[in-house]
Amino acid sequence: MRNKNQKWKKLGLIIKPKFKSKWMTSHVAVPFAEHFKKNLYKIYFCVRDNMNRSHVTYSIVDIEKAKSNNKIFSKPILKPGRLGAFDDNGVTPSWIINYNAQKFLLYVGWNTGGNTRMSLFAGLAKFKKKKFERVLESPVLERNKYDPFLTATSCVLKENGIFRMWYVSGDSWSSKNNETLPKYNIKYAESKDCISWKRSGKICIDYKSKNEFALARPSILKHKKKYMLWYSFKSYNKEYKIGYAESKDGFKWRRLDKKITFLPEKNYKWENEMQAYPHVFKHKKDLYMLYNGNGYGKTGIALAKLENFS
Repeated sequence: MRNKNQKWKKLGLIIKPKFKSKWMTSHVAVPFAEHFKKNLYKIYFCVRDNMNRSHVTYSIVDIEKAKSNNKIFSKPILKPGRLGAFDDNGVTPSWIINYNAQKFLLYVGWNTGGNTRMSLFAGLAKFKKKKFERVLESPVLERNKYDPFLTATSCVLKENGIFRMWYVSGDSWSSKNNETLPKYNIKYAESKDCISWKRSGKICIDYKSKNEFALARPSILKHKKKYMLWYSFKSYNKEYKIGYAESKDGFKWRRLDKKITFLPEKNYKWENEMQAYPHVFKHKKDLYMLYNGNGYGKTGIALAKLENFS
């Protein structure tokens, strides 16, 4: 696929915002697909409550029919943390990891900032009795000399007994038009147990211009000895779009954002400003992509299928 444009056929919105509870009043954001059975997938995502705090829940989708059962699980499967915790203002799903016959969820914990508008760091939860429970009440990617400002969404591959992670790392904050904005790129970490992560400050996907300031929601896949990474990128004058990079080793990456093509090229009303937060996964012999449109998930979750995957 290196020399080909990726032609993603839009299959439309598969999960639309429908809210009947105080804990979900807006948004269906940052989707992640987990195979359930046959053509059915659990699509994890976050919704916001009446205090603008995010909760994790899911819906069941038939991928081949590009159709949801239109039911969102009746209870959150991961709630905001206890008062004063790093995630007491919301939780966002990142990646499912299966390890030692257990299922873990890497997630982002949100907190209100001081001089900045927010604080966020990566946490870990374990699946138990139809919901996720925190492994720790502290982040697994806490502040350190390599990540002094924030850590956020991540993706993981296990190779040779090592969990390899590509994660969002904030390297500064700035103030634009009376608003504080974090600046963040994508870095690399490793772990043997999913709890203790070794970081070196290795930048995998960096800004391509001075105007670009955000690289978010990486999604990793390895195909024919090639590492493939999708993500969102935005600049000070443009909203999120979906980008793509390739690597031979997972360390050194080549950005190929212009290889991404959505068909039809005309954007629908719900995505005419933004395409964000991709999760790419393989189903049978095909690649599918979940993503959000305008408003950081306010308009729903969409599905696309790669037409020229080989």
